[in-house]
Amino acid sequence: MMVVERNSKREWTLGEVVSLGLNYNKIRNDLFLHLFIKTLWEIGLSVIYTECFG
Repeated sequence: MMVVERNSKREWTLGEVVSLGLNYNKIRNDLFLHLFIKTLWEIGLSVIYTECFG
């Protein structure tokens, strides 16, 4: 694949852009899943707390 030199920083090749995009999607999905589980966990804890001590 041809790489274009410009301003002493090399241009991105298509493959790099695609792999970066796929990695970004994976990271974003993992983060979303993490936040989703964390939120469910906190809701669950607050419900349990309310049921037991409320």
